Amino acid sequence: LSKRKRWCKPVCVNSEGVINVQNKAKKVLIVEDSQFNIMPIQAKLKRCKIPFDIANNGFMALERYSKAMENGEPYAVILMDLEMPIMDGREATTEIRKLEKDSEYSRAFICGLSAYTGNGIKKECLDYGMDDYLSKPLNMESMMQMITTQFNKLQNCNDCWPGSSFLFFTLLSHRSLVIVR
Repeated sequence: LSKRKRWCKPVCVNSEGVINVQNKAKKVLIVEDSQFNIMPIQAKLKRCKIPFDIANNGFMALERYSKAMENGEPYAVILMDLEMPIMDGREATTEIRKLEKDSEYSRAFICGLSAYTGNGIKKECLDYGMDDYLSKPLNMESMMQMITTQFNKLQNCNDCWPGSSFLFFTLLSHRSLVIVR
């Protein structure tokens, strides 16, 4: 079996079988100024058929966030680089949290991203209003587990079996399939 894991799109199991869940809130915003860092995240989300947008700095993230909320297509997860030109991730998170507080916007899950792994970086992210932190280079499995967890929290499928949650299919090889809850 191949040790390389590939995550696929979320599904919800109901009494009639497996159905795809296409919820507008199940969307990711990548906020990163480096194409080198964007490419693997973008590739993974595309393979998993998870909708996403990209912003190259905090100011663009704030604009995209506001527009998405106005269009009724909020982001479930925001992957926020801490160090960017124009507006960094800390300031952008603070502004997003102000928008959420001053309006009827639902709270987005914001995960800080940084190559810096020193003591206190996760606490700093939390202090600025982020919900979690991942260090770069990103471990794609950890990132997908975090996204999966957040999508599961948004689960609102009345047709699902009681206690069911999203299932993510992990392909271990072209012939093997393991279901991870």
